[in-house]
Amino acid sequence: MRTITVKNRIGRYDDASPFVVGSDDLELRINHLCGINGKVVVVVKSGDKRLTLDMHGGAVVIPNSFLQGTSGELTLNVARYIDGQCADEIVVEPLRIKQAEMTLTLDPVIAALEQAIEEGKKRVKTLEETLTQQAQTLAEIKSQIMLIKGGYDPLKV
Repeated sequence: MRTITVKNRIGRYDDASPFVVGSDDLELRINHLCGINGKVVVVVKSGDKRLTLDMHGGAVVIPNSFLQGTSGELTLNVARYIDGQCADEIVVEPLRIKQAEMTLTLDPVIAALEQAIEEGKKRVKTLEETLTQQAQTLAEIKSQIMLIKGGYDPLKV
């Protein structure tokens, strides 16, 4: 079972590592939704597929039959209804779906984006260091050219 923590109406997975769903259903528990008033409904979407599930005790089970054959992203919206009116809505971090032969891997998107940003920052730092080195080399070459234009002959030293 994967746990989702809600903060500022956004649900994030506690464990951001990719996880494999074989033939099992996907069980999710959403913190801070246990024991609240009203009916809690989870709307699951993937491509053209849509499934509405009732949440019980802060947990929901997404059937494997819904997950199989899907690709792209799996999105979850959680809504709490009181007297038929939507009182609260939570958007859960999307999951990127990867299918390979008989396995289905789900990967939290925000964590993957954060990792890509960190890798991009490292590449930018490396490029900045290279650019600084190249600027220093260019300055040295310009200085040598100015000396040679001024009549300095490095071979007569």
